[in-house]
Amino acid sequence: MLDPFGITSLEETTRYWTVFEKTSELPPLDGTLLNNRILWMVIGTLLLLTAYVRFPFSLDRSRKQGKSKAINDPPDEPPVIFELASATQEFNLATSWRQYLSQTQLEIRNIVFSAPFVTLLLLGIFMVVGNAAGNLGNIFGTAVHPTTGAMVRILNGAFSFSLVFCADLLLG
Repeated sequence: MLDPFGITSLEETTRYWTVFEKTSELPPLDGTLLNNRILWMVIGTLLLLTAYVRFPFSLDRSRKQGKSKAINDPPDEPPVIFELASATQEFNLATSWRQYLSQTQLEIRNIVFSAPFVTLLLLGIFMVVGNAAGNLGNIFGTAVHPTTGAMVRILNGAFSFSLVFCADLLLG
């Protein structure tokens, strides 16, 4: 039920089908598969309605800022004059390396703390937990232990979809 794509429910429904049946017939839409599809259609509809309600369709910026507050002008004071320290410019390998490290740190921080990255990370974790709950203790009707191969299949199935979104974000 926790699988948003219904793959686990579909595998459960067609577990004992032959290859010919799997390629020529449609699975019946009842039982676990029907419940899974209804659950995720309701969740998707709720998320869509939430996004519709929260999305600002107007270009009026005052809606976001709320009521504008009156700004009190500070009393007129004479301007303070500062003397700037002189700076020397250095263009050498050490400066280039520090600039590179600083820029890399800034870019990594911007990516890791961005909303799309956090959203995809949470989606991936949710999908791994859902896949593990549906597939970990029972593969093709046989009880299994969490071996490396089983865990790799679960992670590969869960994160393969997230990788498409990551590639789309990175490539624009």
